[in-house]
Amino acid sequence: TPADTAVLVAMVQHHLLLPDVATRRDLNDPATARGVADAVGSLEVLELLHALTEADSAATGPAAWSAWRARLVDDLVSRAKSVLTGAGVPEPAPLTEQEGELAERVRADGVPVVDVARVDGMHVVTVVSPDRLGLFGDVAGLLASHGLSVRSALVRTVDGVAVDSWWVTAPYGDLPPVT
Repeated sequence: TPADTAVLVAMVQHHLLLPDVATRRDLNDPATARGVADAVGSLEVLELLHALTEADSAATGPAAWSAWRARLVDDLVSRAKSVLTGAGVPEPAPLTEQEGELAERVRADGVPVVDVARVDGMHVVTVVSPDRLGLFGDVAGLLASHGLSVRSALVRTVDGVAVDSWWVTAPYGDLPPVT
């Protein structure tokens, strides 16, 4: 039918949309979810693309489909679904309890804090510091100078304190020690 043909055309046209947007755009930016919702046009196409993305990526191999990538795609789909159903775009995730405590500590004494955790097979380096011009670039440069590959970053500022979380891999060994 013409309706089925339109769905198939949309599937072919947008078959790389979800992984590309999920790994290259700010998922907390409302324009990102709106852009995906506008591109797919319907819940049906969004859900089919979601399934196609997982199947295609998983068949390609572990580098194409990891827990990290699945989490990003799932988050993007959830946000686009909210737009398509008229619920609006969800607000960015609030600070975790630990991030809030670190931010309070930095706000009180002004001394930056670095926290490293392991999540979904990746390292999450969280830098909490008084916010300043150039902080994001300085941290990105420092991570790169240690040979780390940045896979994703979440940047938030709360009451003058930057809480930047970086999902990184260490392709040439372990993370450098945190001092």
